[in-house]
Amino acid sequence: MCNEICPDFEEQVYGKLYEPPYVCNGCLDEFHCVLRKKYYINKTAHEAYREMLVESRAGVNITEAELLALDEMVSSLVRRGQSVHHIVASNPDDFNISEKSICRYVDGGLLSARNIDMPRVCRMKPRKAKPVAHKVGSGCRIGRTYAEYEAFIKETPVSVAEMNSVIGRVGGKALLTLMFTSCDFMLAFLRGRNASQSVIDTFDMLFGLLGAETFKSMFPILLGDNGSEFSNPLKLELDSGGNRRTRVFYCAPNASFQKPHMEKLFEIIFKST
Repeated sequence: MCNEICPDFEEQVYGKLYEPPYVCNGCLDEFHCVLRKKYYINKTAHEAYREMLVESRAGVNITEAELLALDEMVSSLVRRGQSVHHIVASNPDDFNISEKSICRYVDGGLLSARNIDMPRVCRMKPRKAKPVAHKVGSGCRIGRTYAEYEAFIKETPVSVAEMNSVIGRVGGKALLTLMFTSCDFMLAFLRGRNASQSVIDTFDMLFGLLGAETFKSMFPILLGDNGSEFSNPLKLELDSGGNRRTRVFYCAPNASFQKPHMEKLFEIIFKST
């Protein structure tokens, strides 16, 4: 009682608990020590691990806003007779999840479309093959790595625009930021959602406003990270007629320091807000 009431009481902790193995199991002073003890009990620890493992994998890995946007894109087309594969294949830049995930959401009743709206689903048995993750361009980095970027600008010195995305809320609106490394000037464009198509639409808009020659002089090279919104480089590099208007390169994974101008400006902005 005195320990619980006295404001000056400080519990003494055995120093060895701060060192591996951090428990009293096997301690030679175990039966003589009067301090609070810590034990590792394998059954209890395993049950806690299993409970955390199940809880972490329960439910769907998608936010409410993302689910509403997905339902708006998919359900109306499914009811008009289009398959999930056709919907994703026709609009690859609007999706960042696999076809299998969309089918699971329909089967689980998370979308307004139902299995009965897809006649073939009722006749097909569940597939045993593992689902393949959706990627707008699976080979988007081929020929566009950071090493190839360095080799290109060494032979052809031109100005570079570093591009990045700023996401306020997952599934909500996002900013496309473009930093001109030659003058440390940044442009930011608001997009409805962080998808590949919204990035393509932004560059198409700039190309239409600036004209071909001005656009090419301002954006000869785009250097981006490995975000899914930049995974369709051909749509960024070529105009509607198939003519080259820019070149896209990618930083190495987990190497934000390869876009120093953009990262430094973000640091200044976030410190000032």
